[in-house]
Amino acid sequence: MGLIHSLIYRGDILHIYALMGFPLLLLYKLNNKVLVAIALLLIMEIPILYHLVLSFIDSSYIFTPDWGGNWFAEAEEVYARGSFWDVVKINFWKSRYLVYAWTYYTGRAVQLMALFIIGLLIGRKKYFENISKYRKQISLILLVSIVNITLLHFAYNLIAKFSIIVRTPNWSFFNFDQSYVKFGLHHGNNEYLYLNKSGN
Repeated sequence: MGLIHSLIYRGDILHIYALMGFPLLLLYKLNNKVLVAIALLLIMEIPILYHLVLSFIDSSYIFTPDWGGNWFAEAEEVYARGSFWDVVKINFWKSRYLVYAWTYYTGRAVQLMALFIIGLLIGRKKYFENISKYRKQISLILLVSIVNITLLHFAYNLIAKFSIIVRTPNWSFFNFDQSYVKFGLHHGNNEYLYLNKSGN
């Protein structure tokens, strides 16, 4: 059903969930400690960290995802002016590729797999079959989650107000703004730090 829906709506997630379920068949027999370790590694977003490290090692490195050339623009034009069958055709291949590419390049694929593994562990523990038994743990998890979400919310709003640039002899560049964080590495002899409100 998710695949059929994706032919009408590019952003369908159900068919991706279905595909992500297949690796679980290979992980199902692993013990809980191994699954926890795998989930933690996936949550660390190793592919994203890899590109981050490269940007610090090589000042000329530029992360360039493959979005199929101008397929995004082509798809938007079809959605705005094309017929129903035009939408189905572009969603069947080009937009499908774009969704998979976005899922991969943004780290969402490893995120989802980590969450699936955590769900598998929760199922093994029969949390939802024994809610009363795990009531204290669930309450603690809820409390910690609320605190973390609150702190992250305020941290995001604080970071969004500033652009922070740090330069050292092999200088690192950090630019925080409302939608993204840039990391780069360049060479120079200056060393200074300044804060500047974004937009100024």
